[in-house]
Amino acid sequence: MQHEYTELADMARAPGRPAVIVESTYDPVTASATMQRRHRVAGLLDDPELRKHALVVVTYVLLWYTFSGVLSVYNKWLFGASERDFPFPLFVGSIHMVVQYTLATACIWMFPSLRPSQSPTWRVYLTRVVPCGIASALDIGLSNISLRTITLTFYTMCKSSNLGFVLVFAFIFGLERPRVALIAIIVVISVGVALMAAGEVDFVLSGFLEAITS
Repeated sequence: MQHEYTELADMARAPGRPAVIVESTYDPVTASATMQRRHRVAGLLDDPELRKHALVVVTYVLLWYTFSGVLSVYNKWLFGASERDFPFPLFVGSIHMVVQYTLATACIWMFPSLRPSQSPTWRVYLTRVVPCGIASALDIGLSNISLRTITLTFYTMCKSSNLGFVLVFAFIFGLERPRVALIAIIVVISVGVALMAAGEVDFVLSGFLEAITS
């Protein structure tokens, strides 16, 4: 229910000037809903478990961005033709994978609780583990190779188009239903990548294709 009231605003005015009438409305339903939302937000902020969980999530996100940025700068410095010009990016990626495998194996032996309760079958390996391994290898290998010919800024912008490919494969595998909003997102990302590539001064087609494929 709405209540309307009229308030006479006594404001400084010139002699003989008519009074200013200010009309306003008050909706108790809207005000009540707003107060309820504020109380819910305040309750969430007062929850210590929620604050702890949010702090952990923010910490992980900041660490991911920090290490990702440092690794990209390091790879560009190592592989870039104008920097150290190390000609074996795939070899370096293989060494990284060996180090990761060694550390993961050590963690499993040191902490047995991390070991899965049952070993996956060969079918699971061939249909789930192997495709993921091949995709990860192509991602890392092609990314390192592309840094030899394109700038780090251009590489970062190319990698930011991953969301479009994720949505396309989600449509292909039936994980998402095609919707106008999602299709519009893919179109916007594709147009942005096209404009970015067209505006790149030091554009190298091979490096661009390697970065996009990764």
